[in-house]
Amino acid sequence: MSGQAQTAIRLLARYGEALTVTFTDWAEYDPITGQANGTTTENIVNAFGYTSEYQVKEIDGTVIEAGDMKLILQLISPVPVEGCLVTVDGEVYRIMTIKKVRLSGSNIIFICQIRAN
Repeated sequence: MSGQAQTAIRLLARYGEALTVTFTDWAEYDPITGQANGTTTENIVNAFGYTSEYQVKEIDGTVIEAGDMKLILQLISPVPVEGCLVTVDGEVYRIMTIKKVRLSGSNIIFICQIRAN
């Protein structure tokens, strides 16, 4: 992990808030039998982040909807993907989009659009 990523974690831990990111590996669905094959597993990662509201001019009603939030998320592994769940202050949100902020070829933080689930 780069020094910049470590600095971001320290700042988010100090000025942000604790949250969890839940990764779900769904069991495969068999359309012939109508049953799930295997098991569904969840991997929960504790992290720090900072949430803020979108400005009114950013809300277009299609990609960004009223109530969506921005989340600056520390560097975590595995890398979050669209559809992961984020729990902040007891509220559950779904990651709609994710942007990687990079420096010198390394991820530093993630900026996510999250929506109440």
